[in-house]
Amino acid sequence: MILFFEHCERMIDFYNRTVNKVAMKHDITFMEFTVLMFLSNNPEYDTASEIVKYRHLSKSHVSMSLKTLLQKNMIEIIIDDIDHRVSHIKLLPNTKVITDEGRVAQKEFFEAVFKGFEEKDFEKLKQYIIQINNNIK
Repeated sequence: MILFFEHCERMIDFYNRTVNKVAMKHDITFMEFTVLMFLSNNPEYDTASEIVKYRHLSKSHVSMSLKTLLQKNMIEIIIDDIDHRVSHIKLLPNTKVITDEGRVAQKEFFEAVFKGFEEKDFEKLKQYIIQINNNIK
């Protein structure tokens, strides 16, 4: 079982090192990068509460990152027409180069992690991960 937890830590560390190069290149924090990539990869989830919920980040980290991204003119906040308590976050065009490079880094990460896996192995792993998640729920 220790191997499983060690694996999780190593994988997170490897992911962070892989994508943090993009963040550093563009002079943004890792958390700002994470928020940008979440919004880019999941355009249907465009509120701060959805970022917190689905990316499992703290409210304070997301709030601080959104504030900084707003100051850096990388996002726009749009008040919902129907429910004025809801604010939608829109990426501005100048973030495209960051998110494009971020996707390349994410692809490199997954290719490195799953190197040597055949499709049937990958499918079996997905089944195991789904089962683990269901057991946790």
